[in-house]
Amino acid sequence: VPSGAAPCLLFVFWLYITASLLWSSVPFASMVTWLVFISLPVTFFALSAPRDSRQYIVRAAAALLGALAVLGGWALVQNTLLRDVYGARAHHPLPNANDLAALLNLGLFPVLAFLLGRRERGLLFYAAAAAAVLMFGGLLATQSRSGLLFSLAALAVLFTVLRPALKTGAAVLGAGAVIFALVLFENGGK
Repeated sequence: VPSGAAPCLLFVFWLYITASLLWSSVPFASMVTWLVFISLPVTFFALSAPRDSRQYIVRAAAALLGALAVLGGWALVQNTLLRDVYGARAHHPLPNANDLAALLNLGLFPVLAFLLGRRERGLLFYAAAAAAVLMFGGLLATQSRSGLLFSLAALAVLFTVLRPALKTGAAVLGAGAVIFALVLFENGGK
């Protein structure tokens, strides 16, 4: 059983949101929200409870990041081949392009951290690089200014935390700023 501050706080969070169902004035909406919120503690306890939890965490992360890479590829398909069906901004399966951009950003930066911290270039490195390209391409396909602005801020934090070579960090930040400016220019400053 996991011990420490994080599991205890997650357990208290779990109890609080479960108890909040008792005083809800809109039970159906509260139940749906409860199902979404409960996924964090359930996932945490399910992955950290077994003795060899590292293996399960790596598999779950790989599956999640793979699914996000597929979602990024689907966003690229929407933006390039299915523009008449989905519009100029990729958003499917979510209702809003900004939501999709936020979701892709959640997967993009752990993959970038993995790539920047890895020295050997094997199959896993190239699979992660392909996933990063798909997620970043999907992010651009959403044409979300807030998603791109978050990306720049997250890149700054990523390079501050990981402290890779200064040239690499400056090149990636510069490329991100240029891409952000190009997308802003394509959208007419909107």
